[in-house]
Amino acid sequence: MDQNICRLCNVNIGVIYLFDSLDGETQLSAKVNHCAKVEIVQGDGLPANICVCCEENLASTYRFVRKCEETDQKLRSLQFTVKQEWETKCDVKVETACDNEDDSFPPDNIFEDPSDSPLDNVKVEDKHPVRTKRKYVRRSTVKRESTKGDPIKCKVCGRKCANPSTLAIHMRSHTNEKPFTCPTCDKRYKDGGGLKRHIERNHNDDRQKAFICEHCGKGFYSKSDCKIHMRVHTGETPYACTSCPARFTQVGSLRRHVLTHTGERSHMCSKCSKKFPTTQQLRKHYLVHSNEKKHKCPICELPFKYSNSMRKHMRLHLDGMIKKFMCDDCGQSFMVKGGLQSHIKRLHSAKSGYCSECSKHFPNLEMHMWRHVGVRPLKCELCPSSFFDSRGLSRHVSYRHKCVDKFQCTTDDCPAKFPARAMLDYHVMRYHKSVKPFCCDKCPRCFYRKSDMVRHKRGTHK
Repeated sequence: MDQNICRLCNVNIGVIYLFDSLDGETQLSAKVNHCAKVEIVQGDGLPANICVCCEENLASTYRFVRKCEETDQKLRSLQFTVKQEWETKCDVKVETACDNEDDSFPPDNIFEDPSDSPLDNVKVEDKHPVRTKRKYVRRSTVKRESTKGDPIKCKVCGRKCANPSTLAIHMRSHTNEKPFTCPTCDKRYKDGGGLKRHIERNHNDDRQKAFICEHCGKGFYSKSDCKIHMRVHTGETPYACTSCPARFTQVGSLRRHVLTHTGERSHMCSKCSKKFPTTQQLRKHYLVHSNEKKHKCPICELPFKYSNSMRKHMRLHLDGMIKKFMCDDCGQSFMVKGGLQSHIKRLHSAKSGYCSECSKHFPNLEMHMWRHVGVRPLKCELCPSSFFDSRGLSRHVSYRHKCVDKFQCTTDDCPAKFPARAMLDYHVMRYHKSVKPFCCDKCPRCFYRKSDMVRHKRGTHK
């Protein structure tokens, strides 16, 4: 029996302990017993966790059951109070009637003058008492007061949500649940707002860009989009990160940035099991596994897989290209400042030089010559290993001594641990899945790592 399966639905993976009290008062196991009359005992050998969806359903069901019980109790107490008041009024009327029981009724003509009738002394207000005007409270005020309280914290990532409905929508980012489907295309969204925006932007033919930017004249479909765009001109960055000085113009950019601090990677590739923090990065990663080249050069029609590669290629066709970064020593010019800096470091710095054996220039000729001589002067302080350059030493210290067990394999209780995620991905694909996601487009060979495929293409296919 899988102990990680959900105790209630037996489908999803359980991530919430049943014997925790999320609201600080009632345990989840007690809620299940109260709603479904299912007794859950700690240590009974059955799964002790439930999934996020079942926890949401359990919370809403428990609130509904408690609401029904409280309403029934109020109605019964009110019914008992009304019954007591009615019995008291009936007793008073019976006693009054009994006092006049022995007296005979007067004759019809006992009152000679109609004005002497005792009914004239009875006031109308006594028969029909005036009702006091009821005071109604606005529903919005009641709702606003009822929703006040401490924010609800997500048990998976720790994010705070204002109310249970916001938490339920947020939890779909962990379960990857998208119940809202577009009726026109196959797009799916986790909330109704995202579906509405998608339909308005992609399937509404009558929509026009009615909101124009005052600075650049660019048009937008909504006022909010135009307002966000205006921050590009004003330099306003209202969304600040609490962990670093970074600031952003949109809340979505801030949320994606926060993932770099938390380390959350909830979007996994279905081909190589790599995980990414956002769907945009996952979508860009899928290009690695495909041979489709959508971007074509408009001049020579050479296809490219990435748009950045096509932009770099376009520089070759530009006539009269201005290279404003020029080297003072040799006169060579460059389009970007980084190219000039690397050129100076490789050819004209004090440590640079030309290696006659390799027929290349190197930024540090002395350090490069250690490879030909066989000298390893940089030694590790924690082990007898030695290296040619400082980069190799720092990588060795990080992988072998500091972060040895940073990434652990969780497949089939495997005890393997690795210092880098790339090593863990390679281990999983080779020993647990036997999947080679990187295939050569010139021959049938496939590889576990992209670097192995690139090395193969350079050596075999030139």
